Amino acid sequence: MQKSVTDGKEVAEIQMGQKAPVDQAAKEKSLFDAYLVPEAMLATAKVKATLKAIETVDGKEAYVVEYSFPAGEKLTNYFDRQSGLKIQTVEMVKTPQGDMAVPTRYQDYKEVSGVKFPHTVMLSQGPMNFNFQVSSLEVNPTLDDSLFKVQ
Repeated sequence: MQKSVTDGKEVAEIQMGQKAPVDQAAKEKSLFDAYLVPEAMLATAKVKATLKAIETVDGKEAYVVEYSFPAGEKLTNYFDRQSGLKIQTVEMVKTPQGDMAVPTRYQDYKEVSGVKFPHTVMLSQGPMNFNFQVSSLEVNPTLDDSLFKVQ
C-alpha cells in the first residue's frame, strides 16, 4: 500500500505504486519517524516537545506531549505514566471533510536487543481500522545500501 524511503536527508513516498509529492512538513516528520527511537532525537531534529496534560488512555494515566516541528506541523503523543512507553500518537490530517484526528495505538511491547518495541500497532482512519502485528523484528541487520536510495 505505502512505502517510505529515506537516506537520512531526502524522503520518497510511494503510495499504491506511484511516487507522491513530499512537502517540507511531511519530509521533517518522515525523517524524524525514521529514527529507531525518535524521542532520543528531539533536539537534533529541532522538534519542540511540550507537556500538555495527563489524560486517561485505555484505562491508563498518560502524559500528553505535543511535538511541534520546524515547518509548523504538530502531533500529540501519549506516554504511559508508569512504564514511560508510548501508547498512542494522534495526528491531525486534512481531508475534504475538514481536519480529522488519526490515532495510532501501540501495545504488546517486547524487548528486542535491549530495546522495547510495540508488537501491535492499531491505526484508525475514519471508519477504517487497521491492526498490524509484528511477526519478526531485527535490530541492526546487514542491509544493502540500495534499500535506502531515494529516487
